[in-house]
Amino acid sequence: MKIFLKILFLVFSFNLFAQSPNFVIIVLDDQGWTGSSVQMDNLIENSKSDFYYTPKLESLANSGLIFSQAYSPSPKCSPSRNSILTGMTTARNHFTNTDNDIAGDKILIEPQSNTSLDGTNITIAEWLKSANLNYRTAHFGKWHLGNSSTSSPSNNGFDFNDGATNNSDGNQGNTIQTDPKKIFDLTNRSIDFIRTAANDNVPFFIQLSHYAVHNNIEARQETVDLYNDPSERPSGTIHTGIEYAAMTEDTDDGVGQLLDEISNLGLDDSTYIFFISDNGGQINLTSNAPLTYGKTFIFEGGLRIPFIVKGPNTIANEYSHEPVVGYDLFPTIAELSGSDAELPDNIDGESIVPLLRGENFERNQPIYFHSPHYDNNPNKIPRSAVVDGKYKLLVTYETGDISLFDLSQDIGETTDITIQEPEVKNELLIKLRDYLKSVDASMPVLNANHNSFSGTNLD
Repeated sequence: MKIFLKILFLVFSFNLFAQSPNFVIIVLDDQGWTGSSVQMDNLIENSKSDFYYTPKLESLANSGLIFSQAYSPSPKCSPSRNSILTGMTTARNHFTNTDNDIAGDKILIEPQSNTSLDGTNITIAEWLKSANLNYRTAHFGKWHLGNSSTSSPSNNGFDFNDGATNNSDGNQGNTIQTDPKKIFDLTNRSIDFIRTAANDNVPFFIQLSHYAVHNNIEARQETVDLYNDPSERPSGTIHTGIEYAAMTEDTDDGVGQLLDEISNLGLDDSTYIFFISDNGGQINLTSNAPLTYGKTFIFEGGLRIPFIVKGPNTIANEYSHEPVVGYDLFPTIAELSGSDAELPDNIDGESIVPLLRGENFERNQPIYFHSPHYDNNPNKIPRSAVVDGKYKLLVTYETGDISLFDLSQDIGETTDITIQEPEVKNELLIKLRDYLKSVDASMPVLNANHNSFSGTNLD
């Protein structure tokens, strides 16, 4: 009888493991919403680049679901990466900036930010490994979530990784490189990891975090040559940077090699691919038009990103206009894994599996953004925002200005409709206020040493 039960358990375990899908998250660094040749919104003609050429991403989009209103959790890289891994907003985890260089001469004093992954927060990788589904995990490329023992990839669920890397690990010194931004080294090692997991018949989770297309610009000479020849790559009017375009296409080549190998291994029917960026494009390198501003700003140009999903039973060659955000990945992957293990109770993300299946979906909570910091650009000042369906409310802390936009009609955030929609404005303002209070968000305060401080103004 004991032998029979042991055999039954082994058979059950094998079937459970065999039914667990694989997950691949590809994160690009600083690729804006219009940073590829994929049209990100079927209703907006200029929602793709007029110069950058990314045929592999086009192929992925044709076989997957494009999210037209997808957001990074933050307009800066590290906070977004933390949120993606933990399923939490930056307001909740207090990871709102990449550093703590606090400006002392501003109207407001910005709060301190966490700058490393809190070892007490559960990551997607840790959750998958704790769900008894036999997952093998890897993180290759940019980490940028702290370099202490508690914040390293090894101590946050990743069996294979490059350590606590940051931007400098992707820079090699010159613009022309045979392997720019280590695109193909990262790709080849990701392929090796996937091959080994497939040969060992274990499900895998891998996050490939490219250093591209972040500054410093690097590209292959042969790709730069293509963009110097208008007969090969016709000139654009919105996007014009030749080396940046070449780096974008080189990155696309790397993504294509990975996707091709997944297909060659016969894993398409068991593997979910999530393609995202960590924030909008850097505005001194590329344009995010028709969106406003770019990286570091919580306007659409800094937050709206490419987001494509391909996988089993996922609708293909379609668009979804539902707002989604990077911190939705954790609960989405958890549901797709088939495990009924409980999620951490501090997760803000919501599973978007119904959208992948073409089913009805309604968010329980709006999407919240919190960036209470200054930056080098004088227009970048402390702000928070909330997106609820087609509406976006933006709060500017220096001035107390509150702006409301209808993104379905005004993707460039040019027309404030608070006067026309006072009820919507008040409702979203209360939701934003209550949420920030509920998570004890770090807030800026008045600077008593600033020459405009009267001593009587309220924060």
